[in-house]
Amino acid sequence: MIYDALDESVALDRSVDVAIVGSGPAGITLARALGAHLDVLLIEAGGHHASAATDDSLSGAVSGLHYRLDETRARRFGGSTALWAGYCALFDPIDFDARPWVAHSGWPFAASEVMEHYAAAAKLLHVDDALFDASAFGETGAPFLSYDEAADSCVSLWRFGEPKADFGTENRQFLERARSIDVLTNACVTEIIVTDDGKAVSRLHVRTLAGRCASVRARCFLLAAGGIETPRLMLASRNQCVDGIGNAYGHVGRWFMEHPHVSIDGIEMAANPELAKWTGIAQHADGRHFTCCAGLRPDAQARLGVLNFRAHFYRSPAMTADAPPRVGLFFEQAPSAASRLTLLHETDALGLPRVRLNWNVCETDRRSHCLIGEMLAKHLLDNGTAIRTGPRGLSGEILYSNHQLGTTRMSVLARDGVVDENCRVHGIDNLYIAGGSVFPTVSWANPTMTVLALTLRLAQRLGRELAPHMAA
Repeated sequence: MIYDALDESVALDRSVDVAIVGSGPAGITLARALGAHLDVLLIEAGGHHASAATDDSLSGAVSGLHYRLDETRARRFGGSTALWAGYCALFDPIDFDARPWVAHSGWPFAASEVMEHYAAAAKLLHVDDALFDASAFGETGAPFLSYDEAADSCVSLWRFGEPKADFGTENRQFLERARSIDVLTNACVTEIIVTDDGKAVSRLHVRTLAGRCASVRARCFLLAAGGIETPRLMLASRNQCVDGIGNAYGHVGRWFMEHPHVSIDGIEMAANPELAKWTGIAQHADGRHFTCCAGLRPDAQARLGVLNFRAHFYRSPAMTADAPPRVGLFFEQAPSAASRLTLLHETDALGLPRVRLNWNVCETDRRSHCLIGEMLAKHLLDNGTAIRTGPRGLSGEILYSNHQLGTTRMSVLARDGVVDENCRVHGIDNLYIAGGSVFPTVSWANPTMTVLALTLRLAQRLGRELAPHMAA
């Protein structure tokens, strides 16, 4: 059932098997998977529609590179899937590896543990399968980006679900009728309360904008509120732990990563009908929708010592439909502890401290941007697929992609991160985190497919632990 916490007749104090904070893709996926055998409470700070009063809590301060904290985040049922553009992509196997040229890289388990869940994640996003091999979609015009050695390049795809997934809209009817899953909307978790020994969460403190307060108790607690709100809540829970929950080694809020986008100035693409598959959403004969992009093979990344990336050709909203496309690069961001979230003294209407984001890129990022930008520009000019329009170089501005990642990073040892390989907060037996905030590295790829694959992996494990009779 779905209940509005602003309704005075709705009881807010709850005791359940599983409490989940956040009703975005990860939260709803967890609720549906675990709710088959357990009593689940899904807690959402917003309602079913955007609200200025609720979304005010998303604003904060920014230093470092330009960033809009409130641009594609929403406190509402279904989370950001009401706002996203629908781009689906897979991580590459190299993204999970410890790479000598990328400090703090490496996931604590094999890539296969995520990849085995990609097909199921694709279905949740209305993509028929997890096939992202460009060769299966016909001729893509790969010579555009073959670089100096054809073997160095790889062409891959963004794919798009039909229709674009909106988790709030498409799951509302199911959750309204569910017997073992309750949803509380307009209920904001403002503090995590731990036991006296600090080894488990005992309850969550919940408040509404109308001033109602409540406690939620559970056997297991899952934070699925996103890469900013999850660490914000953990840092703000400092009545018992002065530095916040799960923050004994100071990692909560650090390691903030995005997907920096830079464009190459001084060149534009020459007219070519093959560009249609690279500049817009193309349709395969069988109805699948896709857009091409290209990067470097893992061995070339290692030889050059660069981050993973994809190049694409684009027209900005200000450009006409027939304007020559520009060249852009979506990069993986290297992990950096200096790129981080902290709390301000100012609080929102619910008493939660607002956040300050200091987003920065490091020397590894800048070197990759410059090296790849120069190499690609030279190649496109030399093979005649691009023409020079002015002084060649990277754009002065680094753009963001509205992906907030890495702020509760995964690590084998507690001293190196926030959660273990099973997404459990180090040192707290019953607190887990779902979402891109646990990513140790972030690939070049839009994160939603991997968020859902990792969420399905977590749901499978928790199901076995909490309800042993639950099917694997």
